[in-house]
Amino acid sequence: MIPLIKISQVYLNLIYLNVSNNGGLTDHSITKIVKKCDKLQFLDIGFGRDITGKLFCEIARSCNGLKHLRISRYQNHITDSIIHDIAPSHLNLQSIDICSSSRFTDIAIYTLTDSCPNLRSLKLEYCDGINNIAIKKIAHCRYLEYLELYSIKTLTLHISDSSIFKIAKMCPNIIYLDLGYVDFIFDRTLKTIAEYLYNLEYLSLKGCRRISQKIIDMLFSDLKIGGYYSLPLGR
Repeated sequence: MIPLIKISQVYLNLIYLNVSNNGGLTDHSITKIVKKCDKLQFLDIGFGRDITGKLFCEIARSCNGLKHLRISRYQNHITDSIIHDIAPSHLNLQSIDICSSSRFTDIAIYTLTDSCPNLRSLKLEYCDGINNIAIKKIAHCRYLEYLELYSIKTLTLHISDSSIFKIAKMCPNIIYLDLGYVDFIFDRTLKTIAEYLYNLEYLSLKGCRRISQKIIDMLFSDLKIGGYYSLPLGR
């Protein structure tokens, strides 16, 4: 296996790099890569151990052609200021995975949605710093196809029907929607989802206690429903 530090010396035209869940990741090794491999379009450094906010700033400066970025599971390192550095530098970003990042707030979501109008995929699982107002803002990503809002603490209690209504009406291309543990999901919410999200292929309703089996059977008889009947979630 080629050491990470050697990648920047050998593969200058690298487009795709996935080094997620790699205990050898450091700021130094990835910085070398992003500085030299400026043609990168896909970068996955999720689950790294020794990565700090300095690296994310370097990604913002060096990888202007990125379309897909996964920087999940960094808990306290992803902040509003980090998103502010990354998003305006990557106007063509199509997917971003920032799951399990608890420090950034609604401000980061505003920055993302305003700076990256072509977003197709947004993964926000366990991002406990965002609120209902940010969810409404996500509706401005009209090309969105994949949206994950699984188990966001503030949303389990405070997300409103109107937020989901807005997303359903303004993002008709969604094919994957994860609303796991969003407590204030009702039968009427599902009716709106069924009416507007006609391309939907997967809907996760794990932990959504206020919906009925009758409405599920009536509206989504042919849809893969994750979690509601303890079906596989693909996790």
